[in-house]
Amino acid sequence: KCKANKMGGGCRPVMGPGEDRHRAKDMLQLVSACKDPVIEIKKVAEELEYRPERDGTVEELGIKFMEEYASKFKEGSQDNYRGYWKNHINPLLGHKKVRHVTAGDALTLHTTISKKLNNKGKPQTTNANRVLEMFSKAFNLAEKWQWRDMYTNPCRDVEHNQETIRKRYASKAEAISLWNVLHEHLQYGGMH
Repeated sequence: KCKANKMGGGCRPVMGPGEDRHRAKDMLQLVSACKDPVIEIKKVAEELEYRPERDGTVEELGIKFMEEYASKFKEGSQDNYRGYWKNHINPLLGHKKVRHVTAGDALTLHTTISKKLNNKGKPQTTNANRVLEMFSKAFNLAEKWQWRDMYTNPCRDVEHNQETIRKRYASKAEAISLWNVLHEHLQYGGMH
């Protein structure tokens, strides 16, 4: 409910006499403590105002990360990052405030992804490592953007999964291309 202000400048909430007395008592306490009630009310209003550095969620951090950091990378990398946020991070931690994310949350994220099976039926251990690396970078940036205290990255002590080293051999076309470049270099630029 709203009662029109006598001066015509909008409205104020309708309060009963008990609420009015309570508010007046609060104001008198502020004045008796040599504090300006108007300044104190503004301080409370500022505390209630949304500020990402204090109230930002992991999902909002992901948006800022994509806009201000990931946008510098190739489209393929951006697609990977977007997928990490959409498929892994936001469903698990997107609702949580950045300043409240713990090392336990980061470990749970990593472990959860590690246990998921890929389309070949194998655990996504390497993918879990990539997500953790990107998540760690996002938290380093969160510290820089003052969304968290410095040196509080929750990913810092989470151990990566062991990855198998893959051997890759050049295709026939790649080998021919490499040979041509080396031949041209030796023929015209030469090594000394």
